[in-house]
Amino acid sequence: MGMEANELRIGNRFYEQYTGQPLKVIGIYGVVITFDCTFKSKWQPLPLNITKEGLLNFGFDESMLYKNTYHLTIQTLNGSHDIFLDIFANVIICGSIEIGSFKYIHQLQNLYFALTGEELTTS
Repeated sequence: MGMEANELRIGNRFYEQYTGQPLKVIGIYGVVITFDCTFKSKWQPLPLNITKEGLLNFGFDESMLYKNTYHLTIQTLNGSHDIFLDIFANVIICGSIEIGSFKYIHQLQNLYFALTGEELTTS
C-alpha cells in the first residue's frame, strides 16, 4: 500500500514493516514524511489496521445494539453525535448516514479531526 503525503496528518500512527515498531508522523514537508524514529537499515512504514483493541484504546466501546460494532460519541459544532464503526465491514455510520469505508487508523484519525477539529488520542 502506497501512502501519499496528502492523506496524512501530523500525529497519524503507523508501524514499521520489518521490526513491527510503532511510528508516529512528526512532520510533512511537501512529499517528504518524517517519523518519530530513525533506522540504520531498510525500513517501510505501513498503516495500522483498525482493530478492536485500537478502537478501545481510542475510547470506543462495544455497541450493545449491533454485533461487531463499536461506538463513540463525538462533539461537533452542531452538538453531540453517535458514530458506529462495523469492524468487519469497515464502515462508519453517523445517525442514518454512512460516512464511508475506513480500514486504517490514520483514516479514522483524519475523519475524527475533520468532524471535531480535535485530535483522536488514546485514552
